Amino acid sequence: MHVYKAEGEKSVSLWANACPIADLEFSKAKSEYIVGCVDQVGNIFVAEVFESTVDPKGLESKILLEIAVGGCANRPTMYHRLSWCPFVPAKEEKNENDDRFYKVFTVVRNTVVDVYYIEEVVEAYGSTKRLINDEVKTGRFQLSNLPDQVVVAKLSPDGLALATASEAGTIRLVVFLRIGTCMYPNKS
Repeated sequence: MHVYKAEGEKSVSLWANACPIADLEFSKAKSEYIVGCVDQVGNIFVAEVFESTVDPKGLESKILLEIAVGGCANRPTMYHRLSWCPFVPAKEEKNENDDRFYKVFTVVRNTVVDVYYIEEVVEAYGSTKRLINDEVKTGRFQLSNLPDQVVVAKLSPDGLALATASEAGTIRLVVFLRIGTCMYPNKS
């Protein structure tokens, strides 16, 4: 995958993917952009893209996460979707140096929805190795075994609720409790 910036026609190669990409989205944190994608198998790739410190006409990238669910032989589908939290902090929460909420995203894979907190995943497992999705316990919340094919999942602007919509027309809502910087499903 290649990312281009029109200003001065800057570009950077992020990764070569063996499986076709099903969805791609950007998030913006501080001065860098974050690009996330999910391929047709459900593998996830997330990278920061920022202005080059070496080449004023270039861009650089840093892989944040690579999470695998399987190889291309695992029934590819175009139903996999990635969506960033559109976080809008309340005035009392606004902290210019705090970008962790811009690094929260959902991934839809058939009847499963995962919510990933990049900061927590990277802190627990590092960003240099490819992770296996089922082994990621810290920094991931999962809604699984849903009865219908999920076609979209979106986080609320405050990051405290998750809505999912299924192929059958069912809409589900999960509300989270925030305890410190961690979020948990509200079971009440």
